[in-house]
Amino acid sequence: MLGLAKYSESLSAGRGQHVGIFLGLTLFALFAHWPLRRTTLVGMLVGYAALTEAIQAFIPPRQSDWQDLAENLMGLVLGIALYSVGIYWIRRGGSEP
Repeated sequence: MLGLAKYSESLSAGRGQHVGIFLGLTLFALFAHWPLRRTTLVGMLVGYAALTEAIQAFIPPRQSDWQDLAENLMGLVLGIALYSVGIYWIRRGGSEP
């Protein structure tokens, strides 16, 4: 299939990379200040995390993995936590060390 199977194998993220990828995605999405309720945006990110894992079951030689989904969700939680701390720090003025 045009060599896509070999390319797909090379994109495989190792353990921990899912956390970093979804942490970054969450931070970018939250700091973008889209005109959505925060709960809607977080729901969309959770859906995206689950969908990206579910779709892999239909793409040979990829496979769905519960641990990958857990890492995706852990990245989302860490991203939300970092965003909350960052916003709190910014609103306080950020002048304290």
